[in-house]
Amino acid sequence: MSLVDKLNSALKTAMRERSADKVAALRLILAGLQNLRIAKREDLTDEEVISALQKEVKKRVEAKVIYEKAGRVELAAIEDRELKIIRQWL
Repeated sequence: MSLVDKLNSALKTAMRERSADKVAALRLILAGLQNLRIAKREDLTDEEVISALQKEVKKRVEAKVIYEKAGRVELAAIEDRELKIIRQWL
């Protein structure tokens, strides 16, 4: 079972559990991976998926720092929750 398949199954589970934070984060991850797959025109390997997840982590860390500097604590908290969910897959 590939990492993308595991992410899809985790999304389905999160939807059944009605976990809004997990669903939102997993949908963002899967949308990014789908865009990469379309650009590449073939399925992604697990290494490519991990690389994409690492890029998403970097984006979230940078956004969290920017939000904290701007005093937007609520947005920083959202980024932090998404960051924790993404890091579970690395």
